[in-house]
Amino acid sequence: MSRRRWWALTLAFVALAASPAAGQGERLELGGGIAFLSSDRLTDGYAGGWFVDGGWRLAPSLTAVVVGGRHRVTQDVGFFDTEVTFDTVLVGARYRFVVGSLRPFVQLLAGRGRVAVAARATSPIATGGDDDATHVTLQLGGGLETPLSESLRLRVGVNYRRVEADTALNQIVISSGVTLGF
Repeated sequence: MSRRRWWALTLAFVALAASPAAGQGERLELGGGIAFLSSDRLTDGYAGGWFVDGGWRLAPSLTAVVVGGRHRVTQDVGFFDTEVTFDTVLVGARYRFVVGSLRPFVQLLAGRGRVAVAARATSPIATGGDDDATHVTLQLGGGLETPLSESLRLRVGVNYRRVEADTALNQIVISSGVTLGF
């Protein structure tokens, strides 16, 4: 997608967010926490990491969100040590349902994901190599929020993420954190 289209999409998102949404208490939210990523091609086990997100409530159940995060794993692969880093910046929408005090949600996000791989060997000779590329990334998932106080909520979620690399990467992201609404 060209830069012009990304800017047009961003402008449309901001215009929608600026429209009045009647009867809402919390218009903005900030969140963050820990997340674990399982990738079908580049990592064994789970890559540990973090996420931060921000949202602007467009309607009582609909929020425009921006999510960023980083996951990293180091592995010993024979004579090589590899380090794989996944960085993402995604935008999209989160739709919440209200079930008593619980708030289940679903979300659809799109953006860019950076995949960086570094491999090093020290035996029999010192050698190394790096690969770093940015790809279109789509994410679909959901989770549950439960209140800890009037404006603070605990959030847990599971997402499917697809990174459109030369060979597509299918990832599962499991996260937990807190969200502050104001």
